[in-house]
Amino acid sequence: MTNRRPRQPVGGVEDTEATSEDAGVIIEAARLYREQFGADADSIAITLGIRRANALVTSTVERSADSWDLGADLSRARLSLLRAIYFGEGHRLTLNELGRKMKVSRTNITNLIDGLERDGLVLRAINPIDRRLVDAQLTAKGIEVASAALPRVADLMESFGTSFTAEERRQFAELLTRYIDELSRRVVAEEAP
Repeated sequence: MTNRRPRQPVGGVEDTEATSEDAGVIIEAARLYREQFGADADSIAITLGIRRANALVTSTVERSADSWDLGADLSRARLSLLRAIYFGEGHRLTLNELGRKMKVSRTNITNLIDGLERDGLVLRAINPIDRRLVDAQLTAKGIEVASAALPRVADLMESFGTSFTAEERRQFAELLTRYIDELSRRVVAEEAP
């Protein structure tokens, strides 16, 4: 037996006309969640929409990166790692900092660094301030690849927002930030002893 919540008012995302199959599937799922479980269709559509948008953005960036012929495998994870290191002071970050910034385990960071080392983009170095720490540092080739890839990624990301006005982009970014902050607080609360 499911816990039924009071019915949400009809309207919102369900009144939106989908212009793509992806959007149609999300709107239909939101409607079904509302009908079957009394769920708020707009909240369901937001969550499913963010998940689908992430998949579309990721595949678009990875396909584009493959076409740039930069001599390196630039999967989403590798590109994220290169970006983090590139923006670090002196194009380097400790492995601990990378794990915190990317929200992944030390094992995942180690595996990504191993692959980037094999491609000649990153090297491990002793941290000059605290010799107990190991840094990931971009090589000259890593800087060259990141310098070529990151502006192209920025152009792609800018192109994803062209259907919005400047004010809509600002509002959307603000709302996404609030959404992410709320989810982050929830995760921290669930992980607390």
